[in-house]
Amino acid sequence: MDLEEITIEEACRDAYWKKHEEYLIRDIFPNSSIGSLLTQEDKEYFLSEKYRNTLISICNRETDPAHMIFFYKGEVQIGFCSYCVYTSEDGKCFILDFCIYPEYRTAGYGKACFDRLRKEVRGAKYFELNLSNERNRRFWMSLGFRYNGYDENGSALYMLMQEATEEVVCEELKEEDYCQILKLYNGYMAEREMDLLTDDRQDELISKIERGELSFFVGKCATRVVGMYCAEAKLLFVEPLFRDRGIEKQLMDFRQLS
Repeated sequence: MDLEEITIEEACRDAYWKKHEEYLIRDIFPNSSIGSLLTQEDKEYFLSEKYRNTLISICNRETDPAHMIFFYKGEVQIGFCSYCVYTSEDGKCFILDFCIYPEYRTAGYGKACFDRLRKEVRGAKYFELNLSNERNRRFWMSLGFRYNGYDENGSALYMLMQEATEEVVCEELKEEDYCQILKLYNGYMAEREMDLLTDDRQDELISKIERGELSFFVGKCATRVVGMYCAEAKLLFVEPLFRDRGIEKQLMDFRQLS
């Protein structure tokens, strides 16, 4: 398909929200299967005014605002997407939602729309997203996305590298990286088929770190934490897409020298 056939326009928020609700009810709620299953409370939240206002506030912020867009083929609207590029951090483009309308699926439009998005987005070093079902997983993997652990909410993360990654630097854990430690911890637990961290267990873990009961050493690629080592818990974990780079040994050596 000719990429020039696909164009992007900023979405009217009311029109976007209507399409977004239809997408959730039709595609996401009935088919959630990867990571943590959506509860009825989750479903009500994602359809609520509170969630809508949260998304709008992200779009309105001065630093790293989110964008709501529609995809068009000619004058025909064929899908939508919301995304946020964290240029103030490590250049991550996180895709919040991506939908091709049912009547345009299985015809190459999904790939064409993502290719257009990838071409238009400025400052993105890599793309990351959560997956909700097996069909989504197959689609994104066909575009080069690969599993890269879990987030702090227990949802599977998939990543596509856009640019070559920088060298990894090891350092002691800083408070600003607590959120990423929770993600890495969930990835560690998931690979061992253990229960992921609940909110209470997340709070307990952070409290132990702050009390000095657990000391973490982290490996950073730019500002992104991609690996962690905790001697007290005998815990060593590196994100799947950053393995085979010797980061595990770097972390253990750094701990010995600290």
